[in-house]
Amino acid sequence: MLAALAIAAMSCAHPEQLVEPAWVATHVFDNNLRVVDMRQAGLRRALLDLQTRTFKSADDLKQIYKDRGILPSNEMIACCQVGMRASVDLFALHLLGFDKLRNYYGAWEEWGNRDDLPLGKK
Repeated sequence: MLAALAIAAMSCAHPEQLVEPAWVATHVFDNNLRVVDMRQAGLRRALLDLQTRTFKSADDLKQIYKDRGILPSNEMIACCQVGMRASVDLFALHLLGFDKLRNYYGAWEEWGNRDDLPLGKK
């Protein structure tokens, strides 16, 4: 996976925004870190106006994130099954002015298949 991460980082405009499992495992219990799992269909639907197929208004998005405890002062990691849907969150948060954004590109596919990484539910 490290080689895949390195290749992805080379083609990424901001490789510092990609995190690997060791970083996540080290920081997952930090009080200021929020991990948003985009595998939850309800969250994806909450961000989008399904009729117009666009993001909801900036005020609506800010409230959706605030209701989930995600504030501009937080470090934020978006993840999903393989690292693609998480980009929707990252893009929305970037448009809202959030600047502490990261993507765990290995995502649940990697994390859930490794015995050395913690599993839990918050």
